[in-house]
Amino acid sequence: MHGITKIVVLLFLLVALAGCDRNGDDGEEEASDCPEGVMTVGGEPVVFQSAFGFKQGSSYALQLYNHQDMSCETILAMEPRVLPEGEIDLRMSDIFGGLVATGSDHVGTEGLELETEPQTAGELLAFCVRESVQIGENITVVGRFTGQFCGTVE
Repeated sequence: MHGITKIVVLLFLLVALAGCDRNGDDGEEEASDCPEGVMTVGGEPVVFQSAFGFKQGSSYALQLYNHQDMSCETILAMEPRVLPEGEIDLRMSDIFGGLVATGSDHVGTEGLELETEPQTAGELLAFCVRESVQIGENITVVGRFTGQFCGTVE
């Protein structure tokens, strides 16, 4: 092979390999029969701007926020923090058969399913709330929620 041909072949291989994850698939999110996740407060949908998950013991947890002031470092630190004004969060975990929470309110639900079990930071963590869950008087949660897996908390 000529020098330029070798470079072109190497570049092609690098680009092709970059599109695959370690399992050899194309990195696409797995198909789910769970509808897109929606949380409503007083009938109005909440727009989540960040979502992060972690594993603690044998349980996975996902936390979603209506702002971008969170990070994996903040999530994994597990330290108290000052809540930004107007923060709305949604937390779910497969602990005790399923728990969905927002603010200081939480409900246990058997309708929560862990759809992915990521092992490496950066992978997708996904939960499905199969049946609508009522939290308090005016909050409902239903559907598939996803976020970036940050790692394991000891």
